[in-house]
Amino acid sequence: MRGFEDKKQIMACSEKILFDLFSIFMDFTDFDEAMNKALMVLGNFISVSRIYVFEISEDKKSLSNVYEWNADGGSSEIEIFKDMPIFERFPWWMKMLRSDSIINISDVSTMIKEADAEKTVLDERGIKSVLVFPLILHGDLKGFIGADECKDKRIWSHADIHCFHFASHIISAAYDKRDEVLERQHYKKKLEESEHRYRQLVESAQDIIFRIDKDGVLLDSNRDGVLGYARDEKIGAGIDLFLTEESMILVRKKLTDAMKINKIEAPIEVEVKAKDGSIIPFEVSASPLFKDGKFDGCIAVARDIRERKELEKIKERLQEELRKKAWHLEKKVEGLMETRLNLTAKERRMLYYLSRFPSMSDNKLAVLAKIKRSTITAIRNRLVKEGVLEFINIPNISRIYKGNLNFTIGSYSRPLDRDTITSLFSKHAFDGNDLIFLSTDKDFIVVSASHGRSNSLKKRLANDSFPLSVVNDYSFSVIENQLKRCLDFSGLIKTFFALDVEHSPSVLPSGSIVLSRNERKLLYAFVKYPAYSITEISKLIGISKPTVSTIRSKLLSKGVIISTAVPDLKRLGASLAIFRRCFGKNSSVVDPFDQNCVVSMLGPQNQIGFYVYKDYEDFKSTDISETNDNCQVQALVCNKISNLKIDFLPFLRDVLAVDDF
Repeated sequence: MRGFEDKKQIMACSEKILFDLFSIFMDFTDFDEAMNKALMVLGNFISVSRIYVFEISEDKKSLSNVYEWNADGGSSEIEIFKDMPIFERFPWWMKMLRSDSIINISDVSTMIKEADAEKTVLDERGIKSVLVFPLILHGDLKGFIGADECKDKRIWSHADIHCFHFASHIISAAYDKRDEVLERQHYKKKLEESEHRYRQLVESAQDIIFRIDKDGVLLDSNRDGVLGYARDEKIGAGIDLFLTEESMILVRKKLTDAMKINKIEAPIEVEVKAKDGSIIPFEVSASPLFKDGKFDGCIAVARDIRERKELEKIKERLQEELRKKAWHLEKKVEGLMETRLNLTAKERRMLYYLSRFPSMSDNKLAVLAKIKRSTITAIRNRLVKEGVLEFINIPNISRIYKGNLNFTIGSYSRPLDRDTITSLFSKHAFDGNDLIFLSTDKDFIVVSASHGRSNSLKKRLANDSFPLSVVNDYSFSVIENQLKRCLDFSGLIKTFFALDVEHSPSVLPSGSIVLSRNERKLLYAFVKYPAYSITEISKLIGISKPTVSTIRSKLLSKGVIISTAVPDLKRLGASLAIFRRCFGKNSSVVDPFDQNCVVSMLGPQNQIGFYVYKDYEDFKSTDISETNDNCQVQALVCNKISNLKIDFLPFLRDVLAVDDF
């Protein structure tokens, strides 16, 4: 497999192994058997010495090797790697996995100093190369799946990494399904116990045996007083004394049918009225009585089925719970497949061009990318429809605004869900000047505008009900600090997909510009309605189409308006976002041309950059990972981003002095 160069062949083989893994885990009854089979299939596929799965203990202090597969029948390591102390033997290893990073080591002998504890363990086992992916369950690190190569040093191929990436997700989902299966078995046992109890109750119940004539008059009955009636009260009474109106209608029909066909069909359920007015459900089984060959009444057995009715309700509820859990499990598997960003070579190429030239027409893009216009339009529509790409317009603040930009970086004192974060910020923080808001369950970044620090977000967050552990507020003059890039993801996409395209990053012009009334109105309209055509904007504002077209071209060429295409970072494959601020004359310079940089602002005393990376290793390989006293770095895990807000409209209405429409 490592020798494959043909990407289509790699994808075909990878999809084959992933299909095999899905098949194993879709309908298993024995989780251990399924896991061992999956590791064998995966190990044979990538031709490795050993495949294994480790689980973290409930107290998070130790981990154990619970499943393994060894090539050529190698000796088992499970007993050796049992209840291993995490902090003593695997400190660096677990640090990497908890940051949702992979461990990709081609040569164990070259491992960094920080990983000495892990290197010792690997050297003791004669391991030359290792590849490890985290197993994440409900947002928590469950353990990890890894592969060892003991024969020779091995550079892990894209196919190895690709297969392991999806195998880790499938096995994580399988752990979840295992828990569902155990729950299902628990409920099944409860059902069996309930049914057994029901049978015992029925078998030991004292049934009511009675006889009625053809007119429904009670002639005889056992268990006097069971319904509260004395014997002289019930014998000779019509059965309508004991039955509800609906049940009486049913019984009369059964008696009428019995007279015609000389038999009484299957048992019926009736509602019986006790003397105290309570209603009791009974099941009645009857046999007809004949006199001179004619129907003369019946003898019947009535069984109190209150307990059975209650058990049936419990059974229905448990079955409904099982159906819901099965549905949720199916949706989880579907969700796992939906998050895969399966793009063709043309689609990846167009994803770059659409992000680099978001305002360019499809006709011009066709010439530039050498792809048919109809194909470009179809790809654009698909990317937008599936939420891979969103086209927006934002203003170049440095061209229209002379105040300050504030960058507020903070962490919550405890993990928060999306709705709680939205409620807290809406209630205690946002005031209309907040332009960009990005938050995970633990950290957040807010970019806001102000004419000074008096209205800083940090002060607004100083509220007892807001659970913060740390917050920093940095304010920068737009005049003194130039906004170089703003939400430009083109270089990032080129890097992520290793595209062979000529890339020249755009740099925003600086310096304020004076806009006419029509230009201000149209700038606001373009930001609010990025998908509107020239004709639609013209009708909305009441300005002629030629004027709208001319002003739009001017705003774009002068860099007053920024057209950008924002990708779904999680589906793009990004796992880490980094905010970096350097300050002081001798500070490290934020490179606005760095392809991982999507936002940058440079000044004589401050440099700010916002970067996105595939994983922690990708970040660590860059210069910006090196920090000093003049640099501050804040990291966010991309696949945990729950809140994203980009809203320049309230700010624009104030700065441009225009009304909303």
